[in-house]
Amino acid sequence: MTRASVILNRYAKGDIEPCEARRLIDEWAAELTRLEADLQTLTCSLRPEEPLVHPAQTHSTLN
Repeated sequence: MTRASVILNRYAKGDIEPCEARRLIDEWAAELTRLEADLQTLTCSLRPEEPLVHPAQTHSTLN
């Protein structure tokens, strides 16, 4: 289950109030935004001429 599903299920069961569900979803959205920014930074730091896998490793995995 995704975090959103867990939050919505807890709300549907009456375990949490609407304002608490909204706060949890807002926190989750903020975390996703931070992770997206981190991923963008990492992606931009890779240079196109640098392979992600060493060519020898690629060759050995194909055999």
